[in-house]
Amino acid sequence: MSLLSIERKFTDPAVNYGACILEDGGYLYIYGSEKQGLSKFLHVARVAGNDLNGPWEYFDGVTWTTDPAGSARLFAHVSDEFSVFKHNSRYYLLTQHHVLGSEIYLYDSDNPVIGFANKKLLYCTPQSNEGNLFTYNAFAHPQFSATANCWFPTT
Repeated sequence: MSLLSIERKFTDPAVNYGACILEDGGYLYIYGSEKQGLSKFLHVARVAGNDLNGPWEYFDGVTWTTDPAGSARLFAHVSDEFSVFKHNSRYYLLTQHHVLGSEIYLYDSDNPVIGFANKKLLYCTPQSNEGNLFTYNAFAHPQFSATANCWFPTT
């Protein structure tokens, strides 16, 4: 592999897109976080098809806009990196408690962009209480786990 380029799309708001990407319904959803003090906020952009060099749209809380400054804070207290994935027609957000917290939470929604709710504590990292050790940036890989279905409510 070799680096082809680094391109900063915009600087205001200062959202670090690329925490995770979800392919769904003909779009790539690009999730990012904006840091404001000790809080981090979820933002979402998307591009049609599967080419990240295509024109981006940003969710403003109601609809999609081509103006990056219109991107809305959609969810508070995400970590720098997190996971959004789809399972059985539901969307899930997995994030570690902000500011190096030991708790890993799962939220669900019927939409890939808004409505993440039903907070569920999945795990507390015991290493976070051991001196100079800390954990950060939990990721979900349900496709690799035979026990992943225990995360989801039964219907």
